[in-house]
Amino acid sequence: MSRLDMLSITCFRHWVRVVAHGLLFVGALAIFMSASASAASSVTLAWDSTTNNIAGYKIYYGAASRTYTYTNTVVDSKATRVTISNLIVGATYYFVATAYDSANLESDYSNEAIYTNVPSAPPTIVLTSPANGATFTAPATINLDANVTANGHSLSRVQFYNGTALLGESTTAPYAFTWSSVSVGSYGLTARLVYDAGTTLVSTPTVNVLVAAPKPDNTPPTVATIADQTTSQDTATPPISFTVGDAETAASNLTVYATSSDQALLPTNNIVFGGSDSNLTVTLTPIAGATGTVAITVFVNDGTLTTNTTFQLAIQATSPDPAVSLTTEGSGTISSGLDTQTLTPGQVYTVTAVPAQGQEFAGWTGSLSNSDPRLTFVMNSNLVLNAQFRPHGHGSGTPGVKASSIYNGLFFQEDAINLASAGSFTLSVTTRGKYSGRILLGVKRFTFSGLLNTTNNSGTNVIRQAVGPALNLDFQIGGDQADQISGHLGDGTWSALLSGDLAVFGRTNRAPFAGDYTLVIPGYDGSSSLPAGDSFGTLKVNSVGQVNFLGTLADGTKVSQSASLSRSGYWPLHIPLSSGNGILMSWLTFSSPTNDLTGSLTWIKPANSRSKYYPAGFTCQSDVLGSKYLHTNPVLNLPTACLTFSGGSLASCITNSIAIGAGSVVTTPGKQLKLSFSTSTGTFKGTFLDPVTAKPLTFSGVAFQKLNAAYGVLFGSGDQTSEVTLMR
Repeated sequence: MSRLDMLSITCFRHWVRVVAHGLLFVGALAIFMSASASAASSVTLAWDSTTNNIAGYKIYYGAASRTYTYTNTVVDSKATRVTISNLIVGATYYFVATAYDSANLESDYSNEAIYTNVPSAPPTIVLTSPANGATFTAPATINLDANVTANGHSLSRVQFYNGTALLGESTTAPYAFTWSSVSVGSYGLTARLVYDAGTTLVSTPTVNVLVAAPKPDNTPPTVATIADQTTSQDTATPPISFTVGDAETAASNLTVYATSSDQALLPTNNIVFGGSDSNLTVTLTPIAGATGTVAITVFVNDGTLTTNTTFQLAIQATSPDPAVSLTTEGSGTISSGLDTQTLTPGQVYTVTAVPAQGQEFAGWTGSLSNSDPRLTFVMNSNLVLNAQFRPHGHGSGTPGVKASSIYNGLFFQEDAINLASAGSFTLSVTTRGKYSGRILLGVKRFTFSGLLNTTNNSGTNVIRQAVGPALNLDFQIGGDQADQISGHLGDGTWSALLSGDLAVFGRTNRAPFAGDYTLVIPGYDGSSSLPAGDSFGTLKVNSVGQVNFLGTLADGTKVSQSASLSRSGYWPLHIPLSSGNGILMSWLTFSSPTNDLTGSLTWIKPANSRSKYYPAGFTCQSDVLGSKYLHTNPVLNLPTACLTFSGGSLASCITNSIAIGAGSVVTTPGKQLKLSFSTSTGTFKGTFLDPVTAKPLTFSGVAFQKLNAAYGVLFGSGDQTSEVTLMR
């Protein structure tokens, strides 16, 4: 080759300058590779040309510097770039370029360009709207937005899907779509990116949304009218029941509050709500010493609307403690036990005139007049009761003892009923003056007999005991009241008054008290040591005056007794409990001024660690209430009623709405409560799920038709019982 030729070639070398565009413009590289590690991709090389005498270019490249195993020829003289394909991902390549003319003369290699084939990251797509868990109201409009990062890829479009159903697409940023008139339902939304030559990428996770039905127009909540209330000075009201409700809002989500019109009588903070859901109670505690009338307004709010009801609370001044003056004329005493009780106006009490030896009862004078030694009266303030006695045989004469006479009664110490000195007796007398009898003291039975002293129809006996001193008995029948028997029983360490009545009813003298009755012994509020539940029972009085009683005490003890009524309707109730270690005792009276049956009862329960309820034992006095029971259908006239459990181990009152329909069938709000009546006796029983343990608790009681209500006892899961009330 001539020197000119060599110069031309040397100069020709400077005609080409190779630039690796892939290195200068990394972001513009289009790298196509499969998912496999051995997939290939490409790189674009560009150069500048400084002469027109070029016929084409050759690209040499390989995996080592200055060692080129591949050649790519570009026959276009005007070309300034070429794309080299099928490069191995992850490999490093070394490139040089040469130019050749029409005579196929080729320049030297250009400068060497180095390129490592690093794959670019895939694009990303996130569905940013709506938020996962979003809720809409039908017909809904839902705006779908997607955020896309290209990472050097060619983006084609974004498609929006509900499940597998295509909703729409967007080809330019910002990528968005509006889905209109969406009906009620649950939907799973995604966005799908289409990029490069048709590769797709789906957003994760799926966005779940809910389209709910539109809410109806909001109606105001409701609150039941509360009747005006009365309480005594320094006394809180019992829980006052009422109901709330709302057509759109669950009762448990309503806000209930109250205001007082006179903070000096009853501060708002002294208004306390109880109950749950729609069945609520409110308890009002006046300021100490305050009296007067205050308006209480109860509000219920559903978050938007408010309803209220207003009632009046009258706080009455406490009357002075009632007093009764008991006096005697002649030789005798008055057995009352009133000095051990708290006397309550309006309650019924009984006292008995007891003549001394050789005396007879002549009658009551003072505030009341009565010829019966046993006087039942309604407590009022400043009563004066005077018992008059006279020597036996004075007055109208001593009536004779009636043929086949049977007397029944009780004995106990005058100041209180004690286990060791309280019991019952039966005495039979023949026309010849012979008598025999039986004494029940605890569970011990003693018999006695003798001949009456016909001068005054009296008798005395010394009754031996197997252990302990003998019992000394004296009694007298008659006076002006041949139906009565009175006397004493003692052992030298104690002396009890004994009184009883003649069993007068029979075939020719039918008892006016005959019929069926239910009986309630109210429990105690606010005491953990005394039963909160109400003891109850049923009794049947037949035409000859025989009482048959079956009952359940508020500690679960079952009791029963048969006894005879007196002419005036007195029933001597005496039931030994716990093998003689406990007692139930009372003189009960039929046809009292306020109830069909009434009296003051003493209940002594001994301590017993094995007792499920009240193992520490107790002694209490309660007023007994009774009601005639008529076999009506239904048992109670309560088409709607509130069944309430309160006191004892319950943290708060629990009230349920029920209905009593034809056949005394009870409709309850759910399976957690069951209740049924026995129409033959007036009793009821049921089960209730404990709100704490979710275990069923049993309850039972009786209908009290006189008040169109029912009362009983709930046997709790702890060692206390609770009260059950059913009323309108």
